[in-house]
Amino acid sequence: WRTSQISSEDPQWVKSDDFFENLAVSCIAQDPAHPDTLFFGTGEGWFNHDAVRGLGIWRSTNGGQSWEQLPSTATPDFYYVMSLAFDPSGHLLATTRDAGLLRSDDAGETWTVILSPQQGGAPHHAAADIEVASNGDVYVTFGMYRLTGAVFVSRYDLHGPATGNPGTWENITPLGDWERIELTSAPSDPDRLYLLAQGAGTTKVTGMFRSFDAGTNWEALPDIPVQVGQAWYNLIAAVDPLDADLWFLGAIRLYRSDDAGQSSAQLTPIHPDHHAFSFDSLA
Repeated sequence: WRTSQISSEDPQWVKSDDFFENLAVSCIAQDPAHPDTLFFGTGEGWFNHDAVRGLGIWRSTNGGQSWEQLPSTATPDFYYVMSLAFDPSGHLLATTRDAGLLRSDDAGETWTVILSPQQGGAPHHAAADIEVASNGDVYVTFGMYRLTGAVFVSRYDLHGPATGNPGTWENITPLGDWERIELTSAPSDPDRLYLLAQGAGTTKVTGMFRSFDAGTNWEALPDIPVQVGQAWYNLIAAVDPLDADLWFLGAIRLYRSDDAGQSSAQLTPIHPDHHAFSFDSLA
């Protein structure tokens, strides 16, 4: 769906298309330099029981009015696209369940694997989350249904416009045995990170961490909400754009922390499965 009236009290939404060859849309990204160019990835890679296989990545160059499949992604490597984002140099990044992290320098025409599942000599399995900090650092997480969850960072200030080139990645995983990992960066303070980690052999988040130095050091947080289950399937976090202490955790239910994760409060009593957050930039 799309709207051009998001600032109105009652914005009207229009269907772009509900007859795609594949409806398992998993993620979407907008080119910051060319707002009419958008991409979405397909494939339910989080292993729900009725998961639908994807058909790669699709692109729109007219603000989402029409879409085309990128031929370069019509391969098994792109059956499950987990996340899409743009790095500071305008390259499109994609995490996939089977091929790791890939980068395109030509709007999706071609791709290069820049962080493989074997990075660091260990099979980490299933690239998942991408987070681009406000200072240009790029974070990528691995791990689903394996005891090999990991977090890697490519420091933009160290590697300049070649952010994400092979060999520029540092493993900053907190100590422990993890499966899926979700990470978020504070827009107002790129050194502030929050991390949620599914414990090995469980379905819940058993590790919750924060960092004040961009992942060089991690501090375990004491108050993990008891209902953060189905971590393999629904797990998301986001920080308020203006307040680095205010962040939100989405799992089976929704939580809010006003004190940088020292405590949290449940906001919703229902079971909606949270997969994404977005903040109103017009406020």
